[in-house]
Amino acid sequence: MKVVWQITKGIYGTRLMKSLYFLDNNTGFISGHYSIYKTTNGGITWTIISTQTASYLDYFFVNPSVGIAATYDGASYKNIWRTIDGGVTWLNVDSEANYYINSVWFINENSGWAAGYYDQFGVSREPAIFHTTDGGITWQNIYLNHDVLARGEVLLDIRFKNELEGFAISDYTESIFTLDGGVTWTRTYDAESFGFPKLEGIYKTLSGDSELYLTGKNGYVVKWK
Repeated sequence: MKVVWQITKGIYGTRLMKSLYFLDNNTGFISGHYSIYKTTNGGITWTIISTQTASYLDYFFVNPSVGIAATYDGASYKNIWRTIDGGVTWLNVDSEANYYINSVWFINENSGWAAGYYDQFGVSREPAIFHTTDGGITWQNIYLNHDVLARGEVLLDIRFKNELEGFAISDYTESIFTLDGGVTWTRTYDAESFGFPKLEGIYKTLSGDSELYLTGKNGYVVKWK
Protein backbone atom coordinates (compact mmCIF):
# COMPACT_ATOMS: atom_id res chain seq x y z
CA MET A 1 0.00 0.00 0.00
CA LYS A 2 1.32 3.41 -0.95
CA VAL A 3 0.81 6.35 1.39
CA VAL A 4 0.48 9.69 -0.38
CA TRP A 5 0.96 13.08 1.28
CA GLN A 6 -0.26 16.36 -0.18
CA ILE A 7 1.05 19.82 0.67
CA THR A 8 -2.01 21.91 1.51
CA LYS A 9 -0.43 25.32 2.06
CA GLY A 10 3.11 26.60 2.57
CA ILE A 11 3.67 29.19 5.29
CA TYR A 12 6.49 31.30 3.97
CA GLY A 13 8.79 33.62 5.88
CA THR A 14 8.49 31.65 9.14
CA ARG A 15 11.01 29.89 11.37
CA LEU A 16 10.92 26.15 12.14
CA MET A 17 7.44 24.90 13.08
CA LYS A 18 7.51 22.47 16.03
CA SER A 19 3.91 21.95 17.13
CA LEU A 20 0.78 20.86 15.25
CA TYR A 21 -2.64 20.43 16.87
CA PHE A 22 -6.10 19.92 15.33
CA LEU A 23 -9.38 20.18 17.23
CA ASP A 24 -11.32 18.56 14.40
CA ASN A 25 -11.09 18.08 10.63
CA ASN A 26 -11.12 21.82 9.98
CA THR A 27 -9.70 23.74 12.94
CA GLY A 28 -6.03 23.45 13.84
CA PHE A 29 -2.88 25.27 14.93
CA ILE A 30 0.76 25.14 13.91
CA SER A 31 3.47 27.05 15.71
CA GLY A 32 7.15 27.46 16.31
CA HIS A 33 9.57 30.30 16.97
CA TYR A 34 7.47 33.29 18.13
CA SER A 35 4.65 32.54 15.68
CA ILE A 36 1.33 30.70 15.75
CA TYR A 37 -1.03 30.08 12.83
CA LYS A 38 -4.65 28.92 12.84
CA THR A 39 -6.70 27.25 10.12
CA THR A 40 -10.46 26.76 10.01
CA ASN A 41 -10.62 24.98 6.65
CA GLY A 42 -8.45 21.92 7.13
CA GLY A 43 -5.15 23.64 6.44
CA ILE A 44 -5.99 25.21 3.08
CA THR A 45 -5.41 28.70 4.47
CA TRP A 46 -3.76 29.93 7.69
CA THR A 47 -4.03 33.18 9.67
CA ILE A 48 -1.36 34.45 12.06
CA ILE A 49 -2.17 35.05 15.74
CA SER A 50 -0.21 37.32 18.05
CA THR A 51 2.02 35.32 20.42
CA GLN A 52 3.43 38.17 22.53
CA THR A 53 7.00 36.94 21.82
CA ALA A 54 6.29 33.38 23.02
CA SER A 55 7.05 30.14 21.18
CA TYR A 56 4.15 27.70 21.54
CA LEU A 57 5.41 24.14 22.10
CA ASP A 58 2.28 22.07 22.83
CA TYR A 59 -1.52 22.43 22.94
CA PHE A 60 -4.56 20.79 24.45
CA PHE A 61 -8.16 21.94 23.92
CA VAL A 62 -10.77 20.67 26.38
CA ASN A 63 -13.53 21.99 24.09
CA PRO A 64 -13.67 24.14 20.92
CA SER A 65 -13.29 27.34 22.97
CA VAL A 66 -10.98 26.55 25.89
CA GLY A 67 -7.38 25.52 25.25
CA ILE A 68 -4.07 25.36 27.12
CA ALA A 69 -0.60 25.83 25.62
CA ALA A 70 2.93 25.20 26.85
CA THR A 71 5.22 28.00 25.73
CA TYR A 72 8.80 29.21 25.88
CA ASP A 73 9.72 32.88 25.95
CA GLY A 74 13.25 33.07 27.26
CA ALA A 75 13.81 34.51 30.72
CA SER A 76 10.23 35.73 31.32
CA TYR A 77 9.06 32.25 32.45
CA LYS A 78 5.52 32.80 31.13
CA ASN A 79 5.23 29.09 30.47
CA ILE A 80 1.50 28.20 30.40
CA TRP A 81 -1.11 30.14 28.42
CA ARG A 82 -4.90 29.75 28.11
CA THR A 83 -7.52 30.72 25.54
CA ILE A 84 -11.30 30.89 25.95
CA ASP A 85 -12.12 32.01 22.39
CA GLY A 86 -10.81 29.12 20.33
CA GLY A 87 -7.24 30.34 20.14
CA VAL A 88 -7.88 33.86 18.82
CA THR A 89 -6.40 35.42 21.97
CA TRP A 90 -4.24 33.92 24.74
CA LEU A 91 -3.67 34.88 28.40
CA ASN A 92 -0.69 33.83 30.52
CA VAL A 93 -1.92 31.81 33.52
CA ASP A 94 1.32 30.47 35.01
CA SER A 95 4.74 32.10 35.21
CA GLU A 96 6.79 30.26 37.83
CA ALA A 97 10.40 31.51 37.79
CA ASN A 98 13.01 29.05 36.47
CA TYR A 99 10.36 26.52 35.33
CA TYR A 100 10.06 25.47 31.69
CA ILE A 101 7.05 23.53 30.36
CA ASN A 102 7.22 21.23 27.32
CA SER A 103 3.88 19.39 27.31
CA VAL A 104 0.26 19.73 28.48
CA TRP A 105 -2.48 17.09 28.73
CA PHE A 106 -6.04 16.99 30.15
CA ILE A 107 -8.13 14.02 31.25
CA ASN A 108 -11.34 16.09 31.38
CA GLU A 109 -12.37 19.75 31.20
CA ASN A 110 -11.08 20.47 34.73
CA SER A 111 -8.11 18.20 35.47
CA GLY A 112 -4.90 18.67 33.51
CA TRP A 113 -1.14 18.21 33.67
CA ALA A 114 1.93 20.09 32.50
CA ALA A 115 5.42 18.56 32.36
CA GLY A 116 8.85 20.11 31.99
CA TYR A 117 11.71 20.96 34.31
CA TYR A 118 13.11 23.35 36.89
CA ASP A 119 16.38 25.07 36.01
CA GLN A 120 18.65 24.87 39.06
CA PHE A 121 20.27 28.25 38.38
CA GLY A 122 22.05 26.87 35.32
CA VAL A 123 23.72 24.10 37.34
CA SER A 124 21.23 21.27 36.77
CA ARG A 125 17.70 20.57 35.54
CA GLU A 126 15.09 18.83 37.69
CA PRO A 127 12.00 17.03 36.24
CA ALA A 128 8.79 18.84 37.20
CA ILE A 129 5.03 18.32 36.82
CA PHE A 130 2.20 20.80 37.44
CA HIS A 131 -1.49 19.99 37.97
CA THR A 132 -4.70 22.01 37.52
CA THR A 133 -8.20 21.19 38.78
CA ASP A 134 -10.00 24.27 37.41
CA GLY A 135 -9.51 23.91 33.68
CA GLY A 136 -6.07 25.48 33.55
CA ILE A 137 -6.84 28.74 35.35
CA THR A 138 -4.47 27.96 38.23
CA TRP A 139 -1.61 25.44 38.51
CA GLN A 140 0.19 23.69 41.38
CA ASN A 141 3.65 22.08 41.29
CA ILE A 142 3.00 18.49 42.46
CA TYR A 143 6.25 16.80 41.38
CA LEU A 144 9.86 17.98 41.48
CA ASN A 145 12.70 15.44 41.47
CA HIS A 146 15.83 16.75 43.19
CA ASP A 147 17.48 13.32 43.04
CA VAL A 148 18.99 13.51 39.55
CA LEU A 149 22.57 13.34 38.36
CA ALA A 150 24.62 16.46 37.75
CA ARG A 151 23.63 16.60 34.08
CA GLY A 152 19.96 17.02 35.03
CA GLU A 153 16.77 15.67 33.47
CA VAL A 154 13.97 17.19 31.40
CA LEU A 155 10.40 15.84 31.07
CA LEU A 156 9.53 16.02 27.37
CA ASP A 157 5.99 14.68 27.24
CA ILE A 158 3.09 13.60 29.50
CA ARG A 159 -0.02 11.52 28.75
CA PHE A 160 -2.85 9.87 30.72
CA LYS A 161 -4.83 6.82 29.61
CA ASN A 162 -7.53 7.54 32.19
CA GLU A 163 -7.94 9.46 35.45
CA LEU A 164 -5.44 7.23 37.29
CA GLU A 165 -2.77 6.01 34.84
CA GLY A 166 -0.26 8.54 33.56
CA PHE A 167 3.21 8.49 32.01
CA ALA A 168 5.86 11.23 31.62
CA ILE A 169 8.91 10.78 29.36
CA SER A 170 12.32 12.12 30.34
CA ASP A 171 15.10 13.09 27.95
CA TYR A 172 17.40 10.57 29.61
CA THR A 173 16.54 7.93 32.25
CA GLU A 174 14.01 9.48 34.64
CA SER A 175 10.75 8.57 32.84
CA ILE A 176 8.01 8.15 35.44
CA PHE A 177 4.47 6.81 35.78
CA THR A 178 1.54 7.13 38.16
CA LEU A 179 -1.27 4.68 38.95
CA ASP A 180 -3.10 6.88 41.46
CA GLY A 181 -3.94 10.01 39.49
CA GLY A 182 -0.64 11.76 40.11
CA VAL A 183 -0.51 11.42 43.89
CA THR A 184 2.70 9.40 43.59
CA TRP A 185 5.13 8.93 40.70
CA THR A 186 7.50 5.99 40.14
CA ARG A 187 10.61 5.79 37.98
CA THR A 188 10.29 3.23 35.17
CA TYR A 189 13.81 1.95 34.47
CA ASP A 190 17.40 3.00 33.87
CA ALA A 191 17.83 3.04 30.09
CA GLU A 192 21.60 2.67 30.31
CA SER A 193 21.54 -0.35 32.62
CA PHE A 194 18.89 -2.27 30.69
CA GLY A 195 20.10 -1.31 27.24
CA PHE A 196 16.81 0.19 26.03
CA PRO A 197 16.90 3.15 23.63
CA LYS A 198 15.85 6.47 25.11
CA LEU A 199 12.14 7.22 24.74
CA GLU A 200 11.28 10.39 22.86
CA GLY A 201 7.51 10.55 22.44
CA ILE A 202 4.08 9.23 23.46
CA TYR A 203 1.44 8.70 20.82
CA LYS A 204 -2.19 7.57 20.89
CA THR A 205 -4.29 5.78 18.29
CA LEU A 206 -6.97 7.61 16.35
CA SER A 207 -9.63 5.70 18.27
CA GLY A 208 -8.74 7.34 21.61
CA ASP A 209 -6.43 7.32 24.62
CA SER A 210 -6.87 3.71 25.78
CA GLU A 211 -3.97 2.58 23.57
CA LEU A 212 -0.76 4.58 23.85
CA TYR A 213 2.63 3.90 22.27
CA LEU A 214 6.10 5.00 23.37
CA THR A 215 8.67 5.72 20.67
CA GLY A 216 12.47 5.97 20.76
CA LYS A 217 15.52 5.95 18.56
CA ASN A 218 16.22 3.51 15.71
CA GLY A 219 12.53 2.79 15.15
CA TYR A 220 11.98 1.58 18.73
CA VAL A 221 8.25 1.39 19.58
CA VAL A 222 6.54 -0.18 22.58
CA LYS A 223 2.88 -0.38 23.55
CA TRP A 224 1.88 1.02 26.93
CA LYS A 225 -0.23 -1.75 28.47
